[in-house]
Amino acid sequence: MYLTISITYAHSLLLVAASGESTSDSTDHSTYRMVSRHKTLADLYEEWYGVGRYHDEYGGIKGRDATFGAKWRKHLNAQHYSRTKRVVEAIDTHSEKFDSVETAIGFLEDLYQTTCKQSVSLMVTACQEKGLLAKKKPRGGNKKQPVDEETLEQHEVPADNQQMPALPNHTTIHAL
Repeated sequence: MYLTISITYAHSLLLVAASGESTSDSTDHSTYRMVSRHKTLADLYEEWYGVGRYHDEYGGIKGRDATFGAKWRKHLNAQHYSRTKRVVEAIDTHSEKFDSVETAIGFLEDLYQTTCKQSVSLMVTACQEKGLLAKKKPRGGNKKQPVDEETLEQHEVPADNQQMPALPNHTTIHAL
C-alpha cells in the first residue's frame, strides 16, 4: 500500500510539474533535507547556494535563510547546518585570496578528501587550525573558571602542626 501511495504521489508531482503549476511542497520547507556527507566541496558549495544540481527557486540554503530567516530550518540538525555554513565561509574567505571560488575549492579539496575524510566537522577544525576560520567561543555550560595563584595561596590547607586560620565573623559552625 505504501509503495502505491508513493508512486501515485510522485506521479501527481510529475503531472503538476509538467503543467507548470507549483506544488504545495515548494513552500513547505520542512521537506528540505541537507545532504549529510558531500563527496566534494564543490557539491557542498552548490547545495548552499542552490546552483548546479541543487538549483531551486529559493537559491539553496542561503536563499532560504535570506527569505525566511531561521524558522524554515527548525527541522534541520542545527550543528550540521552551522558546520556547513562555517565551511562555506572558509571557502568564501579563501576565494578572496585567489581569483575565483573554483580555485579556492580546488585548493581546499585535498584537505577535505584526505585529512578530513569528507567530514564537515573535521573540515571546520582543519580550517580553524590553518587560520581560515576563527574559533568561536564556547557558549553556556557550567565551565570551571581558572583559579589564579593568589587565590590558591589564600586557601592553602595548613600542615598538621599548624593552627587553622580564624573564620570570619559572619561564619558560624554548627555542631551536631
